[in-house]
Amino acid sequence: MENKGLSVIICCYNGAERLPETIKHIALQDVPSKISWELIIVNNNSTDNTAEVALSETLKYTSLSTRYKIVNEPNAGLSHARHKGVAVSKYEHIIFCDDDNWLGENYLTTAYEILSGDEKIAAVGGQSEAVSDISFPDWWEDYKGGYAVGKQAETTGDVSYRKFLWGSGLAFKKKLFLHAFNKLPSLLSDRKGNELTSGGDSEICMRFLLMGYKLYYSEALTFKHYIEPFRLSWSYRKNLFDGFEKSKYILNIYVKAITIERYSNKEKCFLFVKSLLKVLIAKLLNRSRFYSNAEADQIYLISGFKLEKTSNCAKEIRSLINGLALK
Repeated sequence: MENKGLSVIICCYNGAERLPETIKHIALQDVPSKISWELIIVNNNSTDNTAEVALSETLKYTSLSTRYKIVNEPNAGLSHARHKGVAVSKYEHIIFCDDDNWLGENYLTTAYEILSGDEKIAAVGGQSEAVSDISFPDWWEDYKGGYAVGKQAETTGDVSYRKFLWGSGLAFKKKLFLHAFNKLPSLLSDRKGNELTSGGDSEICMRFLLMGYKLYYSEALTFKHYIEPFRLSWSYRKNLFDGFEKSKYILNIYVKAITIERYSNKEKCFLFVKSLLKVLIAKLLNRSRFYSNAEADQIYLISGFKLEKTSNCAKEIRSLINGLALK
């Protein structure tokens, strides 16, 4: 039996300078007494005094004095830290709060009410405003979405069509997260130390979609996202978006799988026959190069029929789908 309530998880790598303001905004949350909640700070292999700052800042606030945990995760990487936080949490709903996210005072309450109010909503995200100690560069407006800044949709509502929500401020149902990663670990690495690998946020959301649940956006969920000056350099921006690019191949297969899962049997049959005919014609004409890996992956995702160009990723995702149905 799950405990009703909300666990806020902050994952930190060398976050000593960022944590004070983040913890302050969580301490100032306006949460009614009927909603139980806790704060979990995961120290992810930091080399600074993150753990000491986390403790001293938490103890400043009476609202946090009986509801915090500080845990260590020695395996470097955001995914490891997040899974550790979820593993030690005690409540049914989770919020991932980055150590540079300053949550609006009603964030916890709003997220809890949305998740509790609709059993089909797996995850909900909000909108953010960027703050920094320096002026934003000329290119900022065109790239801010990659920094999890701005609106994720035009209006409040179902945003499953997006296929993802930002990990910053992401609120979701714990049981669905545990089930989504129970059979198969993440196929993508997320941030690890100073490495800007990415895709973990999207993978979480896409697994929820494969389970038949929906993603939701609420304009009422607001937070400020503190952007450190070094992150506004051209080189950091390039590395950040290069990281997104590296995750595209796997995420595109997830998107294809989600699309196929929503097709009717008739539509799946038509797509399978069309793709298979293309492959057979290419082989008969000795032009195998004229059908792509994507075509082979599509055939496999529909039917389990393996070709020489079928990727290992498609095999893993189909295996994942088979194990994702909730009992």
